[in-house]
Amino acid sequence: VGSGKIYLLTGQLTNENGVAYDLQRFTMVSLSSDKKYDGFTNRSGHFVLTKIDPGIYVIKIDGYDDYVSKSFELRLAQEEIDLGAIVPEKQTNG
Repeated sequence: VGSGKIYLLTGQLTNENGVAYDLQRFTMVSLSSDKKYDGFTNRSGHFVLTKIDPGIYVIKIDGYDDYVSKSFELRLAQEEIDLGAIVPEKQTNG
C-alpha cells in the first residue's frame, strides 16, 4: 500500500485486423522517464505485467522496430488496469 505502483496491468497485442501477436516479446517504454518493462504475449496475444510505475507509455514489438502503439497514460487510480486491445502501428519517418 502506498508504493506508487500499479500492481497488475493486462492487455492484448493485435494487428489492425485483430490478429493476435502470439508468443511475442515486447517492451513497454515510458515517455516520461527512463523506465522500460519487458513482456511476452501468450498464444492469444494477452499479456500481464506487474509492479508498473505510473506514467505515459508506448509498446514496441520486438523484431518490428517501426511498429509502436499509441501512447497511453497509467495513473494510480486503480491497482489493476486492463488496457484491452492495443494495436501497434507502423511509424513513418519524416
